[in-house]
Amino acid sequence: MLAQGGMGTDYGNDSPLFQRGKSMGGADIFMSGKDIRSEVGVGRIMFPVAYNLTDKTTLGASFDVVIASMDLQMDMDGQHFAGLMGGNGGSVSGSMRTSLESMMGPGGITDINYARFDFSNDSPWIGKAVGFGTGLKFGFTHQFSKVVTIGASYHTQTKLADLETNKATLSFAGSGAAFGAGPVSVTGKIKVRNFEWPATFAAGISVKPSDKWLIAGDVKYIDWSSVMENFEMTFIADDSNPAFAGQNLDVTMKQEWKDQTIWSVGVQYKATDKLALRAGASFSTNPVPDQYLNPLFPAITTNHYTCGFGYRVNDATSVAAAFSWAPRVTATNGDQTVISHSQTNWALNLTHRL
Repeated sequence: MLAQGGMGTDYGNDSPLFQRGKSMGGADIFMSGKDIRSEVGVGRIMFPVAYNLTDKTTLGASFDVVIASMDLQMDMDGQHFAGLMGGNGGSVSGSMRTSLESMMGPGGITDINYARFDFSNDSPWIGKAVGFGTGLKFGFTHQFSKVVTIGASYHTQTKLADLETNKATLSFAGSGAAFGAGPVSVTGKIKVRNFEWPATFAAGISVKPSDKWLIAGDVKYIDWSSVMENFEMTFIADDSNPAFAGQNLDVTMKQEWKDQTIWSVGVQYKATDKLALRAGASFSTNPVPDQYLNPLFPAITTNHYTCGFGYRVNDATSVAAAFSWAPRVTATNGDQTVISHSQTNWALNLTHRL
């Protein structure tokens, strides 16, 4: 079982995301004042098999059960929502859009300040909207000599079901008789559609010049453009608000991520028979175009630096720890919002062989 990857953001109430926005009519407005956050996680339960084709060549394959989940609490100001309705940066469609348009005008909706999408839980392990799927991986290693070994792998794009939850809320705030004294809220089901982990190609080489030293390098190509062209959600209203009962709202936001190439190098030094010291670095391109960079999904870090150790307690048990640091990267999106992102991560694991 492996936590493949993911990301999340949590903005404090002093963030410009709370304070800055334009209504559909262009007036300055404040957003909802509620939490603005995201949380995305992808995990795998793997069923691997390996076959020694020769004493120097090993073939491997894995069938993976993939679990993906998401929390999202997002305010979209009226001007951006209107832009999507007009086909700028995405789209808004569905029967709920038709109802909103029919309510525009005197006595109904005169202006929309913001729309809020909200589905989230308090679990540290899994998000509110969940989907399951599968993936496959194939690879090989070949030992040219006691010094040099090469390897390569291919990981298919996942086949994931929509990430779904029946406990989502869609809210609109604005002016006009339709809003009464405050925002209009609708509960229902939300589906995050066509969310997949991309196909990945990798190749690498390891060199062991002595019993104490091991040097490894690899290159990886990630096909983000096939899975991150758009972010797509469908909201289906329940009967909590009769004006929208059973209606749907389909929202698409452009992402247009680019494919990514990652170069990595690592070194291991056996200080003793039981203790191994490790260090590494990773260098890549940024897959996220500035124009469509969303503050809730700022996957713009490029380089990483790591260090760690492994310690063999006995023939059956070993422990290892690792620390990684991604230096701060700054980008300005199409709204002229400046977004910066850095990371520090640590991991600790225990291995016991039966």
